[in-house]
Amino acid sequence: MEAQTTILYLLLFSYL
Repeated sequence: MEAQTTILYLLLFSYL
C-alpha cells in the first residue's frame, strides 16, 4: 500500500 501512496504523491508533485 505504501508503494501506491508514494507513486500517487510523485505524480502529484510531477504536475506541480
